[in-house]
Amino acid sequence: MSKKKIAEIIKVDGSIESLPTTVAKMDLPAVQKIVGGYVEHVGIQGGDLWCNEEGLLHNLPINHKATQLIGFPVVGDVIIERRY
Repeated sequence: MSKKKIAEIIKVDGSIESLPTTVAKMDLPAVQKIVGGYVEHVGIQGGDLWCNEEGLLHNLPINHKATQLIGFPVVGDVIIERRY
C-alpha cells in the first residue's frame, strides 16, 4: 500500500500554504520559483524537503518554522512533502 503525500510551502514569515499536487508532478521552473533559485533536495524523516541550493550564499533569512519542524537550520521558502 503506497503512502499518501502532502506537499506544503513553508515561507520565512511562518505561513504555510498547501500545494495542490506533489512535487513529482511539478516542473522544475515551478519549484525554482517557489524556492527562489536553484533547487536542492534533502531527504528528511518521513518525507522530503526542497530548498534554495544557494540560500546561504544569498543570505536568505532563516526559516524558523521549517527549522523547528526539521531539526536543522533552513533558509528561505521551502517545500516539504510528507508521507502519511
